[in-house]
Amino acid sequence: MIESRTSFETKLEVYFRLVSSSFSAGMKEFFSVRTQAAMTIITRVMEVAMWGIFASLIWSPSLQSSLDYYRAPDMVSFILSGLILTNLVDLVQPFRPVFFVRGYKHYNNRSFSIWLIAIAKSLDQAFFWRAADFVIYVAFASLVFNVRLDMTSPAFWCVIALGATFTLGINLFAAGWLMVTKSGQDPVNWFFSVTARLLTGELIPIKSLPSFLVHIAMIHPKTYVQILGRRTILGHESLAQILPELGLLVLAALSSFFLGYVAFRVCLRRAKMEGTMKW
Repeated sequence: MIESRTSFETKLEVYFRLVSSSFSAGMKEFFSVRTQAAMTIITRVMEVAMWGIFASLIWSPSLQSSLDYYRAPDMVSFILSGLILTNLVDLVQPFRPVFFVRGYKHYNNRSFSIWLIAIAKSLDQAFFWRAADFVIYVAFASLVFNVRLDMTSPAFWCVIALGATFTLGINLFAAGWLMVTKSGQDPVNWFFSVTARLLTGELIPIKSLPSFLVHIAMIHPKTYVQILGRRTILGHESLAQILPELGLLVLAALSSFFLGYVAFRVCLRRAKMEGTMKW
């Protein structure tokens, strides 16, 4: 019993060192190139300032009713909150599909958990750039454009967690696709990224779209992340208030994760049989 407990504690310590060392390495890489870091941060600041100013110039007699659907007081709050929601969901998603193409064959037979290694390897320079983007968006939205953001709400983090679970399922499917095809292209994430800004209400209220696009937008899972995320972060709605509409997002997140995981396992098995992973 004592030996088993010691073994468990040792494994936890090793996992902690793995994640912390990856996090430290990513942080050092992020801050190592000072000129690039400064230029990238300036670019992000200019981008968020541009969207804020652009939103402040938009006005339409029918626009306010579309914004009320999201509990957004104005277009500035609508656009900046949409960018924050998208950035945060991408930030908390735990790994990138390409890891399993490049890293699975190296770590698959080791005593480490392959999933924990996938998370640890995602804590690289790109992760810190996404984190920097998120901080810049939130800071500018709150301090420059006076957007009131309620980021302490459990309902808000529930929506973000479901959005991240949906994205995780998509990335699992994409990882399997990349292992089998070896094409280097990720059509699944490409499709969701391309359609996100137009069809999910990230920058344009869906009620302002042509009617045929509204029907398409309402079956896009990320639409509900934008709607419910704004209602909690801007409209301060509780979990009980958004619960009637939360079911579709829960169903989409769980379905995406299940189908993505099954597709990943099937593709991994096929890659092993074909020898394309070079075991």
